[in-house]
Amino acid sequence: MDNNYTPRPTTARQRRLAARAAKQRKIILAIAVCFVLILLMFFILIVGNIVSLFADDTSDSPDGEQNDIQGNLPSEGEDPSNGEDELPADDPNTTYVPVAPDAVRRGNLILVNTTHEYIFPTINQNLINVYDSQALSGTLSNYFQLPSSSLLMDKTAYNALDKMMQAFYAQTAIPNVIVSTAYRTYAEQEGKSVPPGYSDSHTGLSFALNVITNDGKTTGLSSDPIYDWIFDNCYKYGFTVRYPDGKEALTQVSDYNYYFRYVGYVHAYIMKINDMCLEEYIPYIQGYSKSTPLAVTTDDGISHEIYYVPAAIDGSDTSLPVPSDHPYTVSGDNEAGFIVTVTMS
Repeated sequence: MDNNYTPRPTTARQRRLAARAAKQRKIILAIAVCFVLILLMFFILIVGNIVSLFADDTSDSPDGEQNDIQGNLPSEGEDPSNGEDELPADDPNTTYVPVAPDAVRRGNLILVNTTHEYIFPTINQNLINVYDSQALSGTLSNYFQLPSSSLLMDKTAYNALDKMMQAFYAQTAIPNVIVSTAYRTYAEQEGKSVPPGYSDSHTGLSFALNVITNDGKTTGLSSDPIYDWIFDNCYKYGFTVRYPDGKEALTQVSDYNYYFRYVGYVHAYIMKINDMCLEEYIPYIQGYSKSTPLAVTTDDGISHEIYYVPAAIDGSDTSLPVPSDHPYTVSGDNEAGFIVTVTMS
């Protein structure tokens, strides 16, 4: 064996092959890096969507929603951005949820009258056909009457009305109360005393009650003292008389004391004991804040706190302070802010 062997010089062809192989390795490496980066970006996007999905669970969905925003022990949120209510930044019992600007137009406490226009949602998902609901429940015409099979109402208001009229029937065995009118569209309100767009009938939360006599005529609900039960007890089911006698200067509506509006039990109770119409009640509640809420114990023994939060003035989402340790509801006032109702016990 020749121990003095010397390798032969690399040929030009071998050099080209080696360069080509190196170039291919670089291309493969670049492709691999790009593939890894794409996978990483896709993973980040998925995680971001999941986080956003969970975050959205604490916010409201005003489009198509009529009833109050419900809340129950929400997770810890961020500090408020609009500075409307001075609160400790590290308050462990308060969290902040974003509420969209148009949510001020939705909820059981919105004020609709000749100076507060009702803004129709694209779709009102809370409206139901009362006749169909009665037919499904097997209570059709058992304890109150309908003028037609096309009457629409807000679902929450109807369920409360159904319970109230069942209770009235159990007390009196009288089935001749009729829901003479309820929800009206813009076109259906045309020609009425209140101009379209400014009628409480648009909310679906209001309705008129009359009485059908034995000869088929319709009379007022106050024609017989036996119907006083409805006026005395409607607040227990969340209703207030929308246009009470003696409040005509405020409501701009007269001779309509048989027209009822759903506002929720707590608010109906306060309005009753203080003899307030809705035009009085909303400014009254606007005087209470998160740091100085209205505390009230209803006649069922449950304590509540109610306060008002102005909407963000720049048209952005309002960072709404809500309790992290108690259930609550939120309603817009159809003006400039939100009313929070907290169940304390």
